[in-house]
Amino acid sequence: MTGGMVVEAGHFLGVLEGGDGALCAYHDRAANDDRVDGLQVLEFVPVLRREYATWAVAVSKPGVTQPDLMVAINEKRAGPFAVSQHVRRVLKTGVLAETPPLCVAASRRSPIGFRPRIRRCWVSR
Repeated sequence: MTGGMVVEAGHFLGVLEGGDGALCAYHDRAANDDRVDGLQVLEFVPVLRREYATWAVAVSKPGVTQPDLMVAINEKRAGPFAVSQHVRRVLKTGVLAETPPLCVAASRRSPIGFRPRIRRCWVSR
């Protein structure tokens, strides 16, 4: 899986990309984890290409925080586009930890065998 997670105002905002089985398994573990509260899946859609080459974690810094977005999350009216754009913006300011880049190899497989990756946008406390 690739993507990013941001910590801001007591919330964890995340975007995950990967196979649908891996994402569903991750969701099941998170939903059953006593440390996770208020898990909201905002989007679960197929994508043609990954936007993230790694898994990265960052903390939102002053000047990048979005109080209005945090209010929308608390009121359960935050949209996936706003959350994913914010995650991307915060990650550009510097990450705390990051996995090595995902290596992508060319394949000679038929396009018929192509399995799209899924993007999942989520928030929790």
